[in-house]
Amino acid sequence: MRRKHLILLATIVGLALLLPTIAQITANGGSALEKALENKQYKTADSLLQAELAGFYASGRLDTIATYVTAAGTIAYEQYGAEKATAAVFRFIDTLEARKASPKTLVKACREAAEFFANNGQ
Repeated sequence: MRRKHLILLATIVGLALLLPTIAQITANGGSALEKALENKQYKTADSLLQAELAGFYASGRLDTIATYVTAAGTIAYEQYGAEKATAAVFRFIDTLEARKASPKTLVKACREAAEFFANNGQ
């Protein structure tokens, strides 16, 4: 009986950790965030981004979110302009650092930021 409870608990924890990843996959394989950005639905994209980031922060899986720097910058750029986009990108990296992301993740986030700035003429 106790073993069944442990298996059930492990299954629930595993699903909770995978929830952010599962939630972002749509029927055709792309993420809902990517679709919102493609369709220039920046308010929706911002809500989706915040929800996905909250899931990653809650699960402690910071190693996979460095690529979200571009989305954060793009959303801020399209809604508020270049100055706010710069602030959003640096705030994203500062948040990763404050949450004790690994040096490898921080370097990846900085590379993503550099690419974002280069593509937007900043």
